[in-house]
Amino acid sequence: MFLNRFDVPQKINFDWKAENVKDEVFNKTADFSSSTCKLRNLWTKKSEGTTKKAFKAEVPGHDVVMLRLTK
Repeated sequence: MFLNRFDVPQKINFDWKAENVKDEVFNKTADFSSSTCKLRNLWTKKSEGTTKKAFKAEVPGHDVVMLRLTK
């Protein structure tokens, strides 16, 4: 999930391969330099590509972009 707490839209450019993604609740990690997931926007119900490429979007003010990652 990408959260925008500002009043104005914010552009995001998230490089999956350059970031460590860790779920501390379930003690899981994802290494996107060696695996790929599909991205699905949970609000629009549209495909947003895969983790092979950086995720780029504009998040409106006081809004979120929420993605589901699947194999």
